[in-house]
Amino acid sequence: MSRAMIRAAKLQRFFARESSAGILLLLCAGLSMLIANSSAGDTYRQLWSHTVGGHPLSHWIDDGLMAVFFLLVGLELKREFLFGSLRSPKQAMVPLLAAVGGMALPAVIYLAFNWGKDTWDGFGIPMATDIAFVLALLSLLGRRVPNEIKVFLTTLAVVDDLGAVLVIAIFYTSSLHIPSLMLAGALFCLLCLIGQAAYPRCRLGAVVLTLVFIAGGIGMWLLLMRAGIHATLSGILLAVAIPAFDNQLRAPANLWQKRLHRPVYLIVLPLFILANTAIVFSSFNLTPSPLVLGIGVGLLLGKPIGILLGLFAALRIGKSNLPGNTSKQQWIGAAFLGGIGFTMAIFVTSLAFSHPLIIDTAKASILVASALAALIGALLIATSKQKQLTNPLKS
Repeated sequence: MSRAMIRAAKLQRFFARESSAGILLLLCAGLSMLIANSSAGDTYRQLWSHTVGGHPLSHWIDDGLMAVFFLLVGLELKREFLFGSLRSPKQAMVPLLAAVGGMALPAVIYLAFNWGKDTWDGFGIPMATDIAFVLALLSLLGRRVPNEIKVFLTTLAVVDDLGAVLVIAIFYTSSLHIPSLMLAGALFCLLCLIGQAAYPRCRLGAVVLTLVFIAGGIGMWLLLMRAGIHATLSGILLAVAIPAFDNQLRAPANLWQKRLHRPVYLIVLPLFILANTAIVFSSFNLTPSPLVLGIGVGLLLGKPIGILLGLFAALRIGKSNLPGNTSKQQWIGAAFLGGIGFTMAIFVTSLAFSHPLIIDTAKASILVASALAALIGALLIATSKQKQLTNPLKS
């Protein structure tokens, strides 16, 4: 079997796995809202606010289990930077600039509506793309979507995740406790040294080293929480520390990524969605307030326009064209799919706001805007025709 055939088979397996996860998350969101608006709604919402160990159950999911999600995100980012589509500047330019445009413009639009108001710090909500839902839609569209667009959107979402992590670290951090932060940094450096020294010639044994990394990750989580930085960032730091000497399955980082994928997408994210989408329909107050407009316009227009501006800027800088087997309409549809925020947008909402009414309004806006972006993007791609583009910037 040729290398091209092997890569194609891996790509198909990847999209099948991610799209199934997206469908599951969509079902969880529907189920959560259905229960929240039934006779059992009060009991259901009280379940997530039930105190365990001094914190609500939803807190352990948002701040605890989601650290495992960020660990998986970090491992995926690491693999892309070392061996994937972000390995060289030329390869990375198109999705990188598209992602930057798709993050910057929605944030600017949100701030334009909310500047000087109590809701201004929710600017990070419309910035990120939900990779699971995007790939679920691409899977449903099937062969109408060229592989080039699938890879572009996947890489775009990965870069978006990195941008979201940086935004969380910089803008959604409370007052710092410097000693705890220094201890977390020292522990991170120690884990990096252990990883580099222990692999690939492992004397302690893979099980012992795995336990060391797990203990180190928990330690960083506790220290970052005490330091005032959002503790889920410990997942990203742990991903950096886990070594990846090559792109083979036996590499520790790849083994962690493979073993974490199923529990994250079958347990962690479904629990997160169930705990954070218990929205009562009566709270769907979508009157054109600055909050609603900032999120809605940011996701529905800011994301696709920003992505397209970044895309064409990269093409001009690189003096290149879009792949000849794709049409302009397909790329516009793909840009609209980038406006599906959902998981990360809801996560940032929980960091930006504390008032229940504002949180519910923001979540309702996210759901409606993401659904509209998905519908427009899917229709554009489904009704598109394959077209040769010799110079897409002038066509």
